[in-house]
Amino acid sequence: MIKGMFKETDLQFVRVYRFKDFEVAAQIVAADPSFEQIITHVLPVAKAQKGFDLLTTKGTGAVKVMFCFDGGGIS
Repeated sequence: MIKGMFKETDLQFVRVYRFKDFEVAAQIVAADPSFEQIITHVLPVAKAQKGFDLLTTKGTGAVKVMFCFDGGGIS
């Protein structure tokens, strides 16, 4: 195996949602509200590099990093 090929990064861009997407999301949250455990960090987009560093550095505990484009965020 090639050195450095041990971590998978998935970058997704979302532009629009359908109404059905909100219905399904509401059903999932109602059935199991523990989804919050998946998003481990919320950062402003200005700290994107920190987010990628968290994802690629062992031991940070980062599972999913979400970027906010309104300047908000929590870590």
